[in-house]
Amino acid sequence: MTKTKLAYINYHNTAPYSYALRHLLTNDLLDIYTEVPSACARLFADQSVDIALVPVGALSSLSNFNILPDFSISCLGAVRTVCLFSNVPLGRIDTIFLDDHSRSSNLLTRVLAKEYWKIKPSYSTALSAFDENKLHAKVAIGDKVFGIENSFAYKWDLGQEWYDYNGLPFVFAVWVYRDGVETHLIQSLQGIFQQSLADPSKWLPEEGNYQIRSYLQENIEFDFSAEKQKSLKVFFEASSAL
Repeated sequence: MTKTKLAYINYHNTAPYSYALRHLLTNDLLDIYTEVPSACARLFADQSVDIALVPVGALSSLSNFNILPDFSISCLGAVRTVCLFSNVPLGRIDTIFLDDHSRSSNLLTRVLAKEYWKIKPSYSTALSAFDENKLHAKVAIGDKVFGIENSFAYKWDLGQEWYDYNGLPFVFAVWVYRDGVETHLIQSLQGIFQQSLADPSKWLPEEGNYQIRSYLQENIEFDFSAEKQKSLKVFFEASSAL
């Protein structure tokens, strides 16, 4: 039997999903891959996988997909692991270097720059050219942010900036699946995700790991509420106008 292929993001903020897939999945119908956000979107786009956790910024480039209800990677206010860093204030930044791991965070940066910060920097994907001693800033996402979050004079948490701009939560990633994936498999995923989220003790790190534990409890949310769906529409409208 051909297995259904699934890709998800291997960051701390996918802990409940990772636990569910590794410990609660009772059938052997999935081949599971872990990738950075942009790679998950690419694998789904080129039909290498049938189910994926993808950054919302990639949704406009996908076809033949459904969004799995009820689940996301999101925040209400500070997200902590999606930030813009610089040693100069916003008004002096002339170049923002983007993170190639997530189109969503890059688009969010550009929306905030245009609509909220009212700045007009140039943008670059050549991160090797970033110079902390120049009028540069860089977007950084994921677990690597923990290692640099106190290394710059200025830090803008993009989840907090979005909330300060319009009072809305922000959705960074959602689960998508292709038409033709068997209904019972989707229902199984929904069940194990709900089971995992109902018991955080299974996937939260030990008490001694305060940094990651507090991050998962205080910064990251996993639902896909009506307010988050509204926010996603607002984001799509703003990013399409760039």
